[in-house]
Amino acid sequence: MWEKLFDNLWLKLGAILLACLLWLHASTDKLYEYTFDYNLKMVNLSPQLILAEPLPAFTRVKVYGKGKELLKLLLSKEKSLMIDAQKFSSGEIELPLRKEMISVPEGLNLSVTEISSPKVLKINLQKIEEKKVPVISQLRIFPQEGYFQKGKVKFTPEEVKLRGPAENVEKTSYILTQEKEFQDLKKSFSGTIDLVPPPFFNVRFFPQMADFSVEVKKGEKRMLENLPVKLINLPRGRKVFLDSKTINLEVLGEKETLDELTPERIKINLDCRNLKEGKIKLPPQIELSEDLLLVRAEPDSFNVEIK
Repeated sequence: MWEKLFDNLWLKLGAILLACLLWLHASTDKLYEYTFDYNLKMVNLSPQLILAEPLPAFTRVKVYGKGKELLKLLLSKEKSLMIDAQKFSSGEIELPLRKEMISVPEGLNLSVTEISSPKVLKINLQKIEEKKVPVISQLRIFPQEGYFQKGKVKFTPEEVKLRGPAENVEKTSYILTQEKEFQDLKKSFSGTIDLVPPPFFNVRFFPQMADFSVEVKKGEKRMLENLPVKLINLPRGRKVFLDSKTINLEVLGEKETLDELTPERIKINLDCRNLKEGKIKLPPQIELSEDLLLVRAEPDSFNVEIK
């Protein structure tokens, strides 16, 4: 039986192939309607204007014609809807999309029946604006025991230049670094870090990386006792009572800095803003110079009573 099946195998395969081609020819000679994705492209836009919101990547277009012609269009790379922006001005525009705006590659006998979606293109154009904003660190520095970070992380450049739609640029007030952690440090170091793109559409920034340097110093601990605590933003017409008016701070810093340290260079506040009558625990707001590190505070909170 198997021998008969394989008799004249190439002749049988040829017959099957010919039957498939005849079926394909007959099928593609029929008329169909098919939906294509046409890329949206904006041309002739003024160099003073820029998109403030993204456009859809494509529009869906219904095309009618013979199957073989539709197949050629499917394989064609010329499927784009060009939006002529030469006369556009700043602001929001609603542009109806008509089937007459769709072009079919030359030589194809096809007709566009409908643009199914979107039928109206919403375009938000704004004037281009430029400004500089600071670089804000997301680096986490953890020196070894007995060492501390002296001052803030320094960046070069300290600012980056933004360029984009006016409203989106105005909403951007800083550029963040990538998050990165450095542990067990006992000496100063430097490096390069990537900057995080702004979250607003079409806002570009330059440069996209920044050099940084961190100063790490060996220090000693010292207890500063009986430092005065100041009440700020007192509620009008109320009396405020504290369980203690002083605080002890343990700080870490260089010996020379600690020797020259005076109580006037340390600010310890209790913020009573928006407090109502009653009792509450408040943490102190402690401001130290950049060359000192707070180790601990005693107490770490105060009992406050408002009457």
